[in-house]
Amino acid sequence: MMHIFKKVILVFFLSFIFLSKLFSQKIRNVDSLQKVIDTLKTDTTTISKYLAFVKKLTAEDAEVKIMICDWVIKNCKTPDRDLYLAKALARKAYTYYSNRDNIKASESYFKAIEVSKKNNFFELEFSSLLTLANIYTENGQNQLSIDYITNAINVAKKNNYKIGVASGLTELATRFEISLGDKIVNSNDTLAMVFDMKKEAVKVAKNLNDTFHVIRYFIGLGESYSNVGLFDSSVLVFNDCKTFVENFNDDESKMNYNFIYGKMLRSRGKATNNKSYFENSNIFIKKSLELAQKINNPTWLARSYDWLGSNYKSLGDYKKALDFFQLQKKIKDSMSQAQNFQTVNDIRVNFEKTKSENELLKMTNSNQKKSTLNKILIGSSIGLILLSLLGYRNFKNKQKVSFQQQELQEQKITELEKDKQLLAIDAMLQGQEEERSRIAKDLHDGLGGMLSGTKLSFINMKENLVLTPENATQFDKSLSMLDNTIADLRKVAHNLMPEALVKFGLQEAVRDFCNSIQSSTNLKVVYQPLGDNIKLSNTAEVFTYRIIQELVNNAVKHANATQIIVQLTTNNNKVGIAVEDDGKGFDVNALANSKGAGMDNIKYRVQYFNGTIDTVSSAGNGTSVNIELNV
Repeated sequence: MMHIFKKVILVFFLSFIFLSKLFSQKIRNVDSLQKVIDTLKTDTTTISKYLAFVKKLTAEDAEVKIMICDWVIKNCKTPDRDLYLAKALARKAYTYYSNRDNIKASESYFKAIEVSKKNNFFELEFSSLLTLANIYTENGQNQLSIDYITNAINVAKKNNYKIGVASGLTELATRFEISLGDKIVNSNDTLAMVFDMKKEAVKVAKNLNDTFHVIRYFIGLGESYSNVGLFDSSVLVFNDCKTFVENFNDDESKMNYNFIYGKMLRSRGKATNNKSYFENSNIFIKKSLELAQKINNPTWLARSYDWLGSNYKSLGDYKKALDFFQLQKKIKDSMSQAQNFQTVNDIRVNFEKTKSENELLKMTNSNQKKSTLNKILIGSSIGLILLSLLGYRNFKNKQKVSFQQQELQEQKITELEKDKQLLAIDAMLQGQEEERSRIAKDLHDGLGGMLSGTKLSFINMKENLVLTPENATQFDKSLSMLDNTIADLRKVAHNLMPEALVKFGLQEAVRDFCNSIQSSTNLKVVYQPLGDNIKLSNTAEVFTYRIIQELVNNAVKHANATQIIVQLTTNNNKVGIAVEDDGKGFDVNALANSKGAGMDNIKYRVQYFNGTIDTVSSAGNGTSVNIELNV
């Protein structure tokens, strides 16, 4: 027994030594590869062969790919030097891009573009510009991305590269749709541009008789119409596309067409609350499902099951919805198992690929006779490699889960802090309103009543006194001053807590306020109530009234305007406020440094309802303030 145990210990000890040598050999292989490359011929055949070899390597071989590209860049002396130089630079750039090193990728792409532009390698220049655009999009620099796609389209147009023009137009339309989501452009103008560019892409593909791209661009146009609620236009596009789909023998294009059409019908059903659209959506998604089954595409199978489940849920058929959701889960579970199997298989393939690469680059030793013990050691080493890789993968997965849990915890803390700030703002603003209400009540019921009583006492006193004409005139002036004091007091009380807001609601209170501003100043105040005249919560009505009151008062005090327009839009979910004047305007950037309590109160109230403020103003062009509150 002890003898067997000693043998096992010896086997694992020798396996450890062999494994250490294997890893050290891999490091030496990279150095050996450089030595072998440096001895290669620099003729066209060899350079072309190794550039083609770069394309076959995987992302894991990034170091080897860059090494070969650098060798081509440094040593290429053939008559077609510039062409191979541009190709090597572009492939080196794409290798960096695939490994998320966008800085080095950009540097190589700029060099590839420079060489391509000089020699009119327009396809290389076009593809490099488009990939640079993708890099800028990923970095959140959408405008730069748009600029580079525009340059790529100009290159394609200049060289009559028609399919490149179509491809560039679709990419450009996608970037403008991103701009719409970020609300950094005018929506109507940009939508028109998106539709025009996608229509032009369809037209170009038609002229080239490229049915594959005609269908692809038609589907993209129809989906864009659907995304903004233009369902009738979307249906017309899909009907135009139908003929091409029916006459084109490509199951994947047909699957894509039926799925996106079904998706559009579902969106229309949700927008109109019409169940017939969900039923029609199921017809097309089931066609997509049949094609996904035919070509055995698990990703599209899962998507189709998911959308069918959602449709049946909207139709109230929860049994069918559950059946499809379970089928989706089954597909996803099988995909996960397949990925796990593929991962294990990749480990085996990569291990075997090391030997084939060594043979290709003449870096292996001559064959030697191997004993039974060596075979056992190799088998043990492979087992240890697999165990080590699986253990490392498990460790990375646990580390990833831990990191995600930490992010969730930090997000919860941030949300709690935000809720705490909102509670503090709520308490402050509620306290202000309660104090205003108390002061208004004290002024109106207390001091106002006393002044009215004093006036009556003076009137009664006058009837019992004999006054000279001069004293009678003076007495009447005093009574008039007392009347003005009572009127001013009521005005102050009304500003603190308007009676119309309590009695008649928000819209009438704002109308009363605008009328009072117009009657007390030389300004024309136009009030435009929109939407439904509905009752909001007390907090929402008071905060909305205060915001309008502060904005109008600011315009009266500072704008030197002749006209103010106030718009109030109300519905169950949102309140829209727009206050515009034709005054002198101001620098909007100065708002960031403003220390006025009025603007702070507006910001607090908008923040309380998770709203947005958009201020547009410039010298001599008046001011427009648009606010949206989520009530």
